[in-house]
Amino acid sequence: MRGGSGQELWQAHYDGPNQALDQATALALDGAGNVLVTGTSNAAYATLKYAGSSGQQLWQARYPGPGPAQASSLTLDPAGNVYVTGRAVDTSSSSAEVATVKYAAADGQQLWETRYAGLSPTAPGAVGVALDAAGHVYVAGTTTLGGGTYFALQYAQSSDTPPIFVVPNPIRALAAEGECGASVAFAATATGTPAPTLTYALPSGPITSPHLFPVGVSTVTVTATSSTGTQTQAFTVTVVDTEPPTLAAPTDITLSTDAGSCYASPFLPPPAATDRCGPVSVTGVRSDSWSVSSSFPIGTTTIIWTATDEAGNYTVSAPQLVHVRDQTIPIVRTQDISVRLVNGRATVTVEQVDNGSRDPCGFSEMTLSRTEFTAADLGPNRVTLTVTDDSGNAASAEAVVTILPAAPTSGVARYRLHAGGGPVNTSQGLFAADQYAADGAVFSTDQPIAGTDEDALYQTERYGRFTYHLPVPNGQYMVRLHFAEIYWRAPGQRVFDVAAEGTTVLQAYDIVQKVGPLTATTETFSVTVRDGQLTLAFVPGAAGTDLPKVSAIEVLEVVPTAVLRLNAGADTLSTSLGRFAADQYMAGGVPFATTAPIAGTEDDALYQSERYGTFRYNLPVPNGTYTVKLHFAELYWNAPGQRVFDVTAEGTPVLQAYDIVQKVGPLTATTESFLVTVTDGVLSLAFAPGAGGVDQPKVSAIEVLSESAVSPVAAARPAASPLATVAPAKLPVYSAQVKLYPNPSTDGRVTVELPAAFQGEVSYTLVSALGTTLSQGRRTVSTAGQSLTFDFSPQLAAEGLYYLHLHGAKGQAHVKLLRK
Repeated sequence: MRGGSGQELWQAHYDGPNQALDQATALALDGAGNVLVTGTSNAAYATLKYAGSSGQQLWQARYPGPGPAQASSLTLDPAGNVYVTGRAVDTSSSSAEVATVKYAAADGQQLWETRYAGLSPTAPGAVGVALDAAGHVYVAGTTTLGGGTYFALQYAQSSDTPPIFVVPNPIRALAAEGECGASVAFAATATGTPAPTLTYALPSGPITSPHLFPVGVSTVTVTATSSTGTQTQAFTVTVVDTEPPTLAAPTDITLSTDAGSCYASPFLPPPAATDRCGPVSVTGVRSDSWSVSSSFPIGTTTIIWTATDEAGNYTVSAPQLVHVRDQTIPIVRTQDISVRLVNGRATVTVEQVDNGSRDPCGFSEMTLSRTEFTAADLGPNRVTLTVTDDSGNAASAEAVVTILPAAPTSGVARYRLHAGGGPVNTSQGLFAADQYAADGAVFSTDQPIAGTDEDALYQTERYGRFTYHLPVPNGQYMVRLHFAEIYWRAPGQRVFDVAAEGTTVLQAYDIVQKVGPLTATTETFSVTVRDGQLTLAFVPGAAGTDLPKVSAIEVLEVVPTAVLRLNAGADTLSTSLGRFAADQYMAGGVPFATTAPIAGTEDDALYQSERYGTFRYNLPVPNGTYTVKLHFAELYWNAPGQRVFDVTAEGTPVLQAYDIVQKVGPLTATTESFLVTVTDGVLSLAFAPGAGGVDQPKVSAIEVLSESAVSPVAAARPAASPLATVAPAKLPVYSAQVKLYPNPSTDGRVTVELPAAFQGEVSYTLVSALGTTLSQGRRTVSTAGQSLTFDFSPQLAAEGLYYLHLHGAKGQAHVKLLRK
C-alpha cells in the first residue's frame, strides 16, 4: 500500500453459535485504542472488545432480544461504555422494535436496555446511534419498508445506571430477656448512577434500622429508587423465643368414687399457664399411662404437667397427686339357713350365710358375728354378716341360723321289706316278705356279703324295670334303700336311676363303682307324701346299663314337732298342745273374741279368739317342708253358708269354699292340715273370700310342724297383736243388746245405743267387708245407756256391708252396718 507498509499486526476471529449467520455491521475504537465490534450472530446482537495492542478478546456480550435480533450500529461514550442498536422481531406478536443496549467498558456487563416499538415487521430498523456532549443517546432509522419514513430518538444520559443490590443474608436473633422481640440492625447496599435511595418496609409499613422485630420470621423489603427507576429485593429476620412459659404449681386433690363404681370421673382442668409471646399448650402424663381425661382408679395417681409455647420452649410441673377414696359401701346379702347339731355342736361358715354379697371394687374380709352353736341354741338365732372392702368400708346384714337337733338315725318303721325274698329277722328288726311291687323279677345268691352282718338281707334282690306302691298316710318319711351287687363284678355293668314320688333321688347309680361287688351299702333320703301312697320307681335312666335292682326297703316315719304356734287374734296362751305365741306376722284383718264354750276340745280359750277379714300371715321359717295345721271354730254364725272362704299356702289353694258350720257346726273346734314346701324363708298363708265366698275368712290358731324339733316360743315375738286397743278375749259380748239406726244408712251417719256395760271409755273400729280398717277412735260414755252418734260418711261413700266393733272396760260388741 502507498504511504506505509500495511503490515498485518493482529487478526481476531469470532465464531458464533452458527458461523454461517455471523455478520459484523459496525466498528469503533475507544480512547485506549481497543477495538469494539458488533454484528449479528445467530439472530442475536454480538458485541466484542479486543485489545488494541494484541487483538486479544477482552469481553463478549450478547443480546438475544425477544426474537431474531440484528445489530446495525455502535458508538462509545468518553468512559468507553458501548452503545449498540439494531432491530429485533417479536415473533409472538408479529411486531418489530428498535433495541438499544449499553454495555460497561470494563467487563461488557449490560447496564441498561431500551426499546422502541414503532416499526413494522418488515422495516429495516435502526441505522445509527450517536451521543451528544451531555451524554444523551440518539438513535435513527427507518420505520417502513422502502425508507418512506424514518425516526430519531433521544435517550437519557449515558451516565445513568440502574442500582446493583447487595442485601443482608438472613438474620437470626434471640429475643431479649423478658421480651417477645429483638432490636436488630441491618443495612443493604446498592450502586448505580445516580446513587439510588434505599428504603425498608415490613407488610405493616416502613421501618428503619435498627428495628424491634417480633418473635418469628419477618420479611423486610428493600427498595432502591433512582432516575433509572426502582428495584426491590428482600431479606428475612428471624427472632427466636428462648423464654419458657410460666406454669402454675398444681395442687394435690382428693376425690370420691362415683356411685356404684371403683373410679372417680371428675372434670380435672390443667394448671394455668402463660407465655409472653403467644398461646401455650398444657399436657399431662399420668403414672398409670391413661389419658388425663379418663376416670381415676382407687388409690393415688401421679400427674406430670408440661406447658409448651409455640417456639417449643417448655416448663415441667412438680408432681400432682390425685387421691381417690372408695366410698362405695359393700352390698351384703344373706340367706337364712338351718344347721343340725353333730355331737352336740354346730359350726356355721361365712359361705353358708352369704347369698351373693358383693362390692364393685373387691372386698378383703367377710366375718360372722357368731359361728359356733350348741344344744342351748336350738331354734332360730340371729347372726350378723359383715363385709369389709379393700378400702375399709364395711356393711352388715342379719341372717337367721336355725339350729336343729341331731338328725335321727332311725324313726318309727312304717315298712321294712325284703326285696325278692321272704321275711328275715335282722338286728334292725323284722323285714317282711317282698310285696307292693309291680313288675320286675327276683334273684338270689348264697355268696357271702361284705360290709354287713346281715348277709341274708342282701343275698336276694328284685331287678328289672319295676315300681313299689306303698300305702302311707300323708306326711314326711325317711326312705332307706339297701343294695349289694350279686351278679356283676366291674363298674359300669349296672347303672340305673331311682325316683321317689316322681323326683329322682338316685341318678346313674353304680353299686360296684361305689363299694365294689358283693358288698352292702345303703342310700337314705327324705320323701313327702301328699296322695296317701309312696311310689318308688326303679328305671335304667338316660345313662342306664343293664337293669335296676334293690335288696331291701325301709320306710321310716318322721314325727313332726312344732316350729311355730300362733294364737290368732289374741295373746300368748298355754294349751294341752303346748304354748301358742301372741298373734303376729299378719297383715290385714281384725281380732274378735267370745266367752262362749267351744265343743270338741279341752282348750276352749284357743278357739274363743280369731282373726277375721281378708288377711295374710308371712311366717319366717327355714326352707323346708312343713305340716301346717289351722284351727277353726265358728264364733259368730250358726248356719251353713253364712261364712264360706278360701285359704292358700305359698300361692297354692289348700282350702276352697270352706264352711266351718257345714263341717262341724257352730262353736265347735276343728282343724285342717296340709303339707307346704318353703323355698324363700317365708311361709305365706292367705285368707280371702274366694270365688264362692260369703262374709269374711277367719282362723283361730296356726301350727307349723316339722320333722325336727326347734323351739316354737323362740321363733315368735312375745308382743301382742298390733291392735293394742282390742279388749281381752274373755270380755262378755253384748252384740245382741246394741241398737244401731238407721240401718241401712243412706248417708253414713248412724246412732248407736249401748247397754250399761259400756259406761266409761269405749274404743271403736269400722272395717269394710274385706276386713280393711276404715276408721278407729275412742269415745267416752258418761252415763249408762248413753247413745253415741258417728259420722262415717267419708268412709261409707260406697254402698255395701260394713262392721262396727265396740270395746269397753266390761264388754264388747260387733254389729253389721249396711250402707245404701
